Amino acid sequence: MEICDGCGTHIKSGKTRYIVHMTITADDAQTVSPVTDEDMDEIIAKFESANSIDLEQQVYSERSFILCARCKHRFMQNPLGKGSNDPFEEDGLSGPLH
Repeated sequence: MEICDGCGTHIKSGKTRYIVHMTITADDAQTVSPVTDEDMDEIIAKFESANSIDLEQQVYSERSFILCARCKHRFMQNPLGKGSNDPFEEDGLSGPLH
């Protein structure tokens, strides 16, 4: 038995569960310009003094969530939770599920 990451309900064995996998990558939207040796030295100095885990998370991260059918529907209706502190409020599905 698994637990829905959206609402906390238990998903019984044999019931369909949904996996949402997110990949977030950095895109500074800048065109690449030639890099001088001085620029490269500055970049290397910044990287050497930074925490490697923090650097990695700034440019790439992944997360996965398990959702029940109800939360999958809510997520598909409003994946970014726009216009609400509760991403599921707009479809009338907000509130306790048990």
